[in-house]
Amino acid sequence: MIGREVDATIIVPCYRAEPTLRACLTALAAQEGVSAYEVIVVENGSDDGSLAIAEAAAEAHPGVVRVIHEPRPGAYAARNRGLSVALGVFVLFTDADCRPSPGWLARMLEELRDATVLMVGGEVLADSGQESLVARYSARENVLSQAHTLRHPRGPFLQTANLGVRLVDARAVGFDDALYSGGDADFCWRLREHRPHGALRLVGGAVVYHAHRETLRDLYRQYRRYGQSDVLLAKKHGVSLPHTVVKLIVDLLRVLLAPVLVVLRIPFALVVGDPVIALSPLLRAVRVLGRRWGQLQAIFARRSLHRA
Repeated sequence: MIGREVDATIIVPCYRAEPTLRACLTALAAQEGVSAYEVIVVENGSDDGSLAIAEAAAEAHPGVVRVIHEPRPGAYAARNRGLSVALGVFVLFTDADCRPSPGWLARMLEELRDATVLMVGGEVLADSGQESLVARYSARENVLSQAHTLRHPRGPFLQTANLGVRLVDARAVGFDDALYSGGDADFCWRLREHRPHGALRLVGGAVVYHAHRETLRDLYRQYRRYGQSDVLLAKKHGVSLPHTVVKLIVDLLRVLLAPVLVVLRIPFALVVGDPVIALSPLLRAVRVLGRRWGQLQAIFARRSLHRA
């Protein structure tokens, strides 16, 4: 299909994605109700088996999946590289740890063809089959729901795990590859400034399933990155940080009381056979600590943050 006219390009940044990339690309190659589309995997310097998986998918689905390379680190640089070679009228973004539902592309394109629409997105839900307590907790808390980002005080935005726009608009704005985190919000806010009367639409049925973090360390790092994003967006867009006295006190109490709450919840957790119930206060404290430390790192950073 590459070399002929395509309706849509799907861009997937790829960095150390060996555990999840195969499922992602299998799902993208099997989209229903649409034939004229391409999938661009932007390999971003992985040192695991990601490249081999991507190349195998390109060989298995010639004319649909292609692999390109971006040497500059970061998902935003990778997405910009994908935009530079995209052939579709519309461009959709998802991540290598996501598995779009079979009708995802068709539903997104159905809404994007409305000329009044600027950007579309679907819900991001937990993938099935993850058994770790951390992943089960994140699924229960629905941590990546678009509902969270649609309520942002600066203005609603959609996550690039599940986002679609017109290619001409995406190229006009581009991603800020100087940002380490917060690029989803920055891209959507600048897109709305570019086309202020365009609508943002949440698309029912266009679901992407996400593989949540499996360990405490990865959960902490995820929220540390969100904290860094808070500060980076505040510096660039004048977004207020959540530093009210009440918010700081609430966060402090969540951390200090977490062990007590875990102990108090143990009897009920044993009765229902669900350890996540008991551990939820501890995992929430990990999220709080990660986010606050990330904010401090970004406030006092003397060098560019990196993706380690």
